[in-house]
Amino acid sequence: MITEMIEALQAGKQLENSAGWKNAQATANAIAAIIAAGVSGLSLFGVHLPITHEQIVTLGSAGAVLLGLFNSYTTAATTKSVGLPPKSAPDSEP
Repeated sequence: MITEMIEALQAGKQLENSAGWKNAQATANAIAAIIAAGVSGLSLFGVHLPITHEQIVTLGSAGAVLLGLFNSYTTAATTKSVGLPPKSAPDSEP
């Protein structure tokens, strides 16, 4: 499974269930937006989380990085027209 996930990053190849991966990508984006809005909106109702502003920013940044990596991977792995160049054959000359 891991090998197929890595090979899917090469141009001209893609994961078998592209629709499922694209749905997962859309779901992850929606969940991230809901969490961000929820955490931001809690203070409007007088609910304050027991963490500092800096910790919230750090967690938000980490989440954005992970989501960005997931989005980049799913875009490349589910589309045949984008991706890494194919592996080149090693030179046979000494």
